[in-house]
Amino acid sequence: MFNLNSFKTLLVCIVITTLIQYIGATTYAQFCSDDSCEENCGTSVSVDNSDCLVESGRGSIKFHDLNFGSVSLIATNNDQCSCQSHCYPHIIKGTASPPGCFNLKDPMRQFKSFRFVNVDLAGGCSKDENTCDGSV
Repeated sequence: MFNLNSFKTLLVCIVITTLIQYIGATTYAQFCSDDSCEENCGTSVSVDNSDCLVESGRGSIKFHDLNFGSVSLIATNNDQCSCQSHCYPHIIKGTASPPGCFNLKDPMRQFKSFRFVNVDLAGGCSKDENTCDGSV
């Protein structure tokens, strides 16, 4: 016999479980040596982690999994992520699938360090394109 209360309870549990998995989702990135995300790809890092990634000379970034927030990629011309030489805003846009492979075309390829910034939490790119004042 069909029990409506049991069905409602089951439905609520399914919805809650789905939401918890969705909210906890993150995109991972791997910096690769070539332009097509196939050669010498490094360790996967969460784009929710804003730590400095020293990835000088890399040619592309391979993305996998889905992220909940919007993320920008900030590049720096030194190995300390101490400023913003260039910013690619919204490299990941909310719940949209990230690009499978992002080619670090010039000027991005020349930079030495990168960091991902969650636009929703940290504000993303600086309004001034270059905040490094010519430092190397």
